[in-house]
Amino acid sequence: MSVTASQDQPITSKSVSGRERIGRVVANTGRDVLVIIEGGQTDRAALRLGDVVVIAGEEQATVGMVSGMNVPAPGLESEGEDLWIAQVELSGTLGLTPGTPTFSQSIPFPPALGDVSYKASSTDLRRLFRNGDEAAYPIGVILGQHDVAATIDGDGVLDGGFAVLGAPSSGKSSTVASMVRAMLRHRHDVRTILIDPYNEYGHSFGKAAVRVTPE
Repeated sequence: MSVTASQDQPITSKSVSGRERIGRVVANTGRDVLVIIEGGQTDRAALRLGDVVVIAGEEQATVGMVSGMNVPAPGLESEGEDLWIAQVELSGTLGLTPGTPTFSQSIPFPPALGDVSYKASSTDLRRLFRNGDEAAYPIGVILGQHDVAATIDGDGVLDGGFAVLGAPSSGKSSTVASMVRAMLRHRHDVRTILIDPYNEYGHSFGKAAVRVTPE
């Protein structure tokens, strides 16, 4: 069951300690939610696209990523503050009690109107990215959280399909190279074939790679 709280009734459970409060849910489409960002011009939580948001619940927390931000009702300086809204794309749930899965893509209890939203803490991110789990292979660090390793699920990568998407020059090739290097370090039984017509990966793997060039 979701915990619903008004702006005057912040969640005080230990499960949300260390998180920075953002605001509360004001709309839910099923795929994403809209969160009104509380505070004034100088004391609002600092958000950017891609930040991870945790929406409080009793036994689990819904996890999402900031996918958009806007000011639908700009205020005049003499009449008050602007209304700030963050769009959060839901991705799954994060268990809050021992024995529950760290992260699940299912959302059995969708966020309710009024649920309190927080910026994910370092502890949340370490659990989300399975830091310390031998089956999660590090490929870098989280932007702005250099004590949190970004990881991939080695078994998940091998068992199912995946795609690396992004705008030109956003780092897709670097990401693929990092993923392959992680697999080579941790899974010596893996054999990877890269079709590289633009020679982007020619120097990415050193002696671990065998280059085959058509004559």
